[in-house]
Amino acid sequence: MVNTAGYVVIGVDRRLHYAHRLAWLYVYAAWPRRYIDHINGCRADNRLVNLRDVTQSENSANRCVRPLQGVYKPKNSGRYAAEIKCQGKKTFLGMFDTAEAAHKAYCAAAETMFSGFRRGLT
Repeated sequence: MVNTAGYVVIGVDRRLHYAHRLAWLYVYAAWPRRYIDHINGCRADNRLVNLRDVTQSENSANRCVRPLQGVYKPKNSGRYAAEIKCQGKKTFLGMFDTAEAAHKAYCAAAETMFSGFRRGLT
């Protein structure tokens, strides 16, 4: 069955398990050490080529970028600020005249910081 978050879950001995974690266990004969990331972002695609054992930070990096992600407007300012968070540390990217310019700076920083884990940058 597919849960409300879009993950396939399977019952084993009256307990529900995520199918992607069971697939990892079946192939590698050990539970994943950390998080299992669905490379293409499709939570129901549990093919082994779509799964990788990653840190929480890497897993979080593989999300689609929301419109104007990393952008905020400081109070009493007519400009927009951009920042990015990686491994629990925020990095200020600068002040910009438009929200779109601030978002572009965020996307450039995300491409560098999250290299092989980022998808959906625009």
